[in-house]
Amino acid sequence: MIDYKNCDGLKKTSDNLFFIIREFENVVRKSVDYESIHSKSFLKDELREEILDSFMVKHFSCDLFEHVEDDNVRESFLENCINLFLTVRGFAITKLINKKTEKSAKNEKKTSASLRDALKQGRHEKPTPGKTRREKPRAIL
Repeated sequence: MIDYKNCDGLKKTSDNLFFIIREFENVVRKSVDYESIHSKSFLKDELREEILDSFMVKHFSCDLFEHVEDDNVRESFLENCINLFLTVRGFAITKLINKKTEKSAKNEKKTSASLRDALKQGRHEKPTPGKTRREKPRAIL
């Protein structure tokens, strides 16, 4: 899985590991609509099955785990990689959704009806003539 280690201790992944993770991402992007995401659209079990059914994932996993002889061990490695990927991706999506809701909450922030806020807004807006005082309705006789 790892080609070499440089002097700083950072490790470079093999091309096949990079390709298989990229394919995980492609399958998830095809399956999940990020604009209308909800609790039922990002189910790990369903996404795991879709990833396992992908032809390219099977191809890269055969290349990646070519030295592993036991099929059960191969499947276990692959499922662990998928679970880890979906966990990390799920947290990233959750963070993105939280940021969007925070921004929309700030935009929809309720303005207070206090005198101080009204005066602050009044500084930036020019008063229109004739509307500075509130007129009482007159009775017609």
